Amino acid sequence: MDAWEDPNNNGNDEIRASKAYKGSDLYQRNFTERIDDTMTMVPDANAYTEDSAQLETIPQEYLEELRFKLSRINYCMNSAEIADILQILEQIDSKFLSESDIRNIVQCLPNITALAPHQNIFELLNRISSDPEKALILSELDYVQQINFSQFPDISDEYKILVSQTVLYMLRCNPDNAEIFYQSFFPVFIPYFTGPSLYKSPSLAMHLNVAEAFIPMVHKNESEILLNIFRTFFTFAYRTTSECLLADLHGICTCIYTVPDFLQEIKDEQFLNQLKYLATRRCVTDDRDSREVRQYALVVFEYIASFTNVKCHESAYRVIGELLMENLDQSQSEVCSEAIFLLGFAVANQYFLTTVDYFPIIQRFFDLFENLSVSDQKEWIQSFANILYFVPPMNLEDLVTKDQFFELLDDCLTYDESSVQERFITALHRILLSSNTLAHAILEHPEIIDDLNDLASMDSSVIRTRIEAIMNIIKKAEQE
Repeated sequence: MDAWEDPNNNGNDEIRASKAYKGSDLYQRNFTERIDDTMTMVPDANAYTEDSAQLETIPQEYLEELRFKLSRINYCMNSAEIADILQILEQIDSKFLSESDIRNIVQCLPNITALAPHQNIFELLNRISSDPEKALILSELDYVQQINFSQFPDISDEYKILVSQTVLYMLRCNPDNAEIFYQSFFPVFIPYFTGPSLYKSPSLAMHLNVAEAFIPMVHKNESEILLNIFRTFFTFAYRTTSECLLADLHGICTCIYTVPDFLQEIKDEQFLNQLKYLATRRCVTDDRDSREVRQYALVVFEYIASFTNVKCHESAYRVIGELLMENLDQSQSEVCSEAIFLLGFAVANQYFLTTVDYFPIIQRFFDLFENLSVSDQKEWIQSFANILYFVPPMNLEDLVTKDQFFELLDDCLTYDESSVQERFITALHRILLSSNTLAHAILEHPEIIDDLNDLASMDSSVIRTRIEAIMNIIKKAEQE
């Protein structure tokens, strides 16, 4: 018998149980899938879509003019010719350029040995790279890989934005490009990013996105620099525009995902209150970006709850409790979904359980189920399983005697996903080992016994073994 199964433990091995479960394939698979969803790159507003290409007419006239102009250039374009080509490109969506068009343009460009005199070239490269497929072609050319970025700190803010956006396009089309630009661009970018003049930039979100794209490369090489990047993201969590906040929160999440120990940096109550504000903020124009700001603010708290080996400031757990009470509300569907995730992680964190009065939160959570969408019901069920597994059995006794609890349990046990069913069976077994209250209550709900008998016929030996033990406990209670 495992230590956490000992009926004489009386719940004293909660932390050991938590670690055992969190080390299991079941928990890690669920957590990894959730975090992978979270860390999907924020979509680029200029992202190419196949449908849009099919609806647009190919600008054949301008393409022919471009190719004719290029054929007349003998060797290397001068400023007037670059301006001429750029003017034509402004009439052509870059997705219509062929690979040969791009190569013919680039081979006629002067090498960028210094940024200062070549803003017009970057305007041209920026135009081409706005389409991900073309950015990929461009990034693979020696021309781009040999650009000298050393003058980046000295160029105008407008030019910095142009350079950063062009680099970002090429980083997003292929994350492996981070290695190329880590050598050539990052050394001159990072002093600007972590320096005092960044806040003046008219396109702060652009630079935040660039810094985030480099995080995997920085982690391999410079841990101190990565910490400075993380602290810089903290600084800009107080901005007001959704574009900036979305980039900033995504950067914070990426840093924590890469180095969980950074959670220990979250000690400032003012910052926690700002995150709470962002998680509940309502804008006059409640567009997609403002909704995502709320979601990503909640995701930061998911990280705080998920990494149980890193203890944060107690205020963080109290704020999580306040957010759950506020956002477990069906009328706020987009943040309600995120709050369901958050609760599932929070109850698996021993620091949350010992800091927060979570009973009212769980009751509010129970009241949600019937009106949720199918996808949200699935996540609700997984969070419910975590509640049963991690919350000390003595604290569940008031819940497990209610008819509502058994109605929900009936729905969950018949949910057609073996990993979820296994989680519920394991949790029920644990509670029954610690308390007779649930066993006697199950006897009054034959539908639960029917569910258990149905699950006993499954192929999973783990489920069959657990159900056999559960039924023995129930039979013993019946004989009392």
